[in-house]
Amino acid sequence: MREEPDPKRGLHGVLNELIERTNSIIMRLRIVEQRNDATVVKIDSLYSTAMEQLNESKKTVRNIETRMRLYEDRMIQMESVIKDMTSRISKSITKAEFKGLEDQLKLYDPIKSQFVTKKEIKEMLNEKKTKTKEKNK
Repeated sequence: MREEPDPKRGLHGVLNELIERTNSIIMRLRIVEQRNDATVVKIDSLYSTAMEQLNESKKTVRNIETRMRLYEDRMIQMESVIKDMTSRISKSITKAEFKGLEDQLKLYDPIKSQFVTKKEIKEMLNEKKTKTKEKNK
């Protein structure tokens, strides 16, 4: 004779196994949730760090742009000054021109210049001619 399984015990066994499986699945689900939570925390941390670095980069770029504008303004001012200096230099006279003007002023200076007559010039020329003839002989 064969013993037939107890229907209550079989049902009870099935329920126990279902409960055990459910508990096992719940534990695995909790582990997955914990891992998911840890991943979300890491992603949030990475996002925060990335945003801080992005903001810092934006500040740096703005700072560089401001300095570049200042340098550009300075360059424009320097170009203007150089153009002005070039124009002044081109308008000024050269050393040779100044020397020529100085020589002309000396000629017309009544205090330093001596006036000569035609007769005196002829006499000076004749004297020079005679001296050169004597030297050449």
